[in-house]
Amino acid sequence: MATKLHSFEETLLTGLNTFRSVYLSAPTIVACAPGRVNLIGEHVDYNDGYVLPMALPMVTLVIGKLNGTEECEVVTCCDGADEPRRTRFNMRNLAPGHPKWVNYMKGVIHHYGFPLQQGFNAVVITNVPIGGGLSSSAALEVATLKFMEAATGIVHSKLTDKALICQKAEHTFCDMPCGIMDQLISITGKKDHAVLIDCQTLETTVLPFMSRTLVVLICNSNVKHELSSSEYPTRRAQCNQALTYMGLSSYKEAKEDHLAMLKKYDEV
Repeated sequence: MATKLHSFEETLLTGLNTFRSVYLSAPTIVACAPGRVNLIGEHVDYNDGYVLPMALPMVTLVIGKLNGTEECEVVTCCDGADEPRRTRFNMRNLAPGHPKWVNYMKGVIHHYGFPLQQGFNAVVITNVPIGGGLSSSAALEVATLKFMEAATGIVHSKLTDKALICQKAEHTFCDMPCGIMDQLISITGKKDHAVLIDCQTLETTVLPFMSRTLVVLICNSNVKHELSSSEYPTRRAQCNQALTYMGLSSYKEAKEDHLAMLKKYDEV
C-alpha cells in the first residue's frame, strides 16, 4: 500500500502545533536536516572509498526551547520510533538507554564539545521513512547538532567536524559502526546537486545533478531495517579483517596481487 509523504510545510506545521500543545508555549529553535539517497558506492564509505549521494527534500526537524533546568524532555512524532515516545534525561548525565531513538540525540549532545548551559524541551518530527534506507538516523543526528548550535550559540566552523561529531555519536551511543557518508551528505547537501565524497580524506565535490531528461526514482518497499541489528556490523568487521590480512591500511592501496591473496576465502 502506498504511503502519503507529507510535505515540508505540513511536517513543520504539525511539529510546531505539537510543541505548543505539549509544552503550552511557542518554540524558539527549529533545526532541520535532510535524509539522503546514494547513487554510487555501497559499503565503501567505511572502506575509504568514493560515494555519490544526494540530499533529499525529506527532512527531520528538532523543534524546541531552552527550559531553564538541567532536564531535557523530548517527544517524537515519528512513526516507527520505539516506546516511549516521550522521554526525559539529565543533560549532565548522558548515557545510552531506552528509548533507542533518543540515543542519537544524546550522543550528539555528549560529543558536541561545548556543553549546554540549560536543558530544553523539544519535539522531533520527520517525513523521512524510518528504516527505509534513506538515513533517518543521520538526519536526526544532524538536526540535533544544528539545534545544539542554536542552543549554545557556538558553531563548529568545519563541516567535516560536524559530520564526525554525528558519526561518533552513532558509534558510541547507538552501537552502530557506520561510515561517514550519511552524516556528511546531510550537512553538505545542496538542492539539485549530488556530492562526490572521498571517504578517506573527507574531501567533497558538489556536482550539478539536474536535467529535464533525468529523474531519480526512490521506491519505498516498506520493508523496515535497523542497521545495528543487521549484517552491517558483521560486514564491516569482515572488511577490516581482510584489510589486516593483506597488510594494508586502506583499500585504496590494494593492487591485483593483494586481491589474489583473498581468493581462498568465501565471498560474502
